[in-house]
Amino acid sequence: MNLKNTNYSQSVGDYQKDVTPIDSYRKTNFSHDPTFFDWCGKSLTSAAEGMYIGDIDICQRLSRQKDGFEHIQFIEIKRRMAEPKNHQRVLMQMLHGIFRMADGESFPIKLGKSNFSIKVKFHGVHLLQFEKENFTDGGRLYWDRQEVSQEQLISKMNFEDVGI
Repeated sequence: MNLKNTNYSQSVGDYQKDVTPIDSYRKTNFSHDPTFFDWCGKSLTSAAEGMYIGDIDICQRLSRQKDGFEHIQFIEIKRRMAEPKNHQRVLMQMLHGIFRMADGESFPIKLGKSNFSIKVKFHGVHLLQFEKENFTDGGRLYWDRQEVSQEQLISKMNFEDVGI
């Protein structure tokens, strides 16, 4: 299906928004940088040749805690109970494996003239699914496929459920 120069409506919250995709390379209109994603689709090796361009929606870091750790987690967001595509699942599992190996380790950081180290505490790669589009449309929320309230989500995203 070629979406180039095609107008269509997409439900966003409680209103309709007209969206005109720039190119057919992009599979979603929720891209943080649609122009760059379109450029990648036109310019780089194709997925058929093994190139996948993707993103993780949120990389969340809680720094300078009393326990001495920099707490980090990744969150992939899906609307309308969508599931990650296979290439996204592979990326999520790769990140999980890499960061699991780094869990508890210290890493040197250089910022300009400042040198210091951080100790990483990894809290996983998570899937946040909206039953509908977002918080305002009355749909349910799912964290790693388990229904949660907004309050529970806040707790998870504040790292409260792990005792910080």
